[in-house]
Amino acid sequence: MKKFLLVICAVLIVTPALAQEKRSSSAVRQFEKQNPPPGPRSEYRVDHIDPLANGGTNAQSNLQWQTKEDARKKDNVECGGQKCGHR
Repeated sequence: MKKFLLVICAVLIVTPALAQEKRSSSAVRQFEKQNPPPGPRSEYRVDHIDPLANGGTNAQSNLQWQTKEDARKKDNVECGGQKCGHR
């Protein structure tokens, strides 16, 4: 019984990580074409509002422009002070 519960717990923990959507460079390029940055391009980056690591998607409605400084702050919160894998 303990072995069975351990397997169930492992599946529940690992499954979301396996299902995580990958960052789509084509979705980002499409967003950039349709939505010019609010200032100099060099000062902004495209951000996933709901992070991919938290189940977010590459849908255009989940992308936004964000200053590089704000992006670093958000990454620190989302990635627990670790470097996020997509940058």
